[in-house]
Amino acid sequence: MGAKNVLFGMGVFILIYLPEDWMLSRLVEPPECLSLGSWNKTYDFRWITDGFIRTPLVNMKGRRGYSLRVDTKMFQDAEKAKKHVLKNIEKIKRKNIEVLEEGNTSIIGGHNCKFLLWTRKYKSLLRRKEREELCAEFPIYCNGTERLVWIKLKSATPDNFILDKEAIMKILSTITCHEQ
Repeated sequence: MGAKNVLFGMGVFILIYLPEDWMLSRLVEPPECLSLGSWNKTYDFRWITDGFIRTPLVNMKGRRGYSLRVDTKMFQDAEKAKKHVLKNIEKIKRKNIEVLEEGNTSIIGGHNCKFLLWTRKYKSLLRRKEREELCAEFPIYCNGTERLVWIKLKSATPDNFILDKEAIMKILSTITCHEQ
């Protein structure tokens, strides 16, 4: 997942492998890239150190879609990044949500990270019916690129997430945020 600029070349948020029945759809909004880091080993691209990208992740076979957002922020100190993560997770938990699962995992890029799985109910402005959305958040600090990569996956239909949970976790395990 990245962005291309005529002046600055290719910038990459993360590298991700998708199984055959999955795809990243056309961007909902253009990616925002505020700063670029170092070049990769082959000088093909630079890591984006500050910015975000949001795109639909689609299970073509099951015809189910999710909103995938990746935020990056430069942190040269791992402790400051950890404090930032804890502060933001607490801020999320203070909202009107129900936490389904919270813990630590090392599924993404071999990094230890926190994760938070939560739902919230809301009424949209024009509809009377109450809706529910499910959100999974994975903040990862990458020592290799000295940046915090915050991966957020949303589903407007929580039952769909339960159906695709195994495949989604497999996709998340393929994410690379630095070169080996």
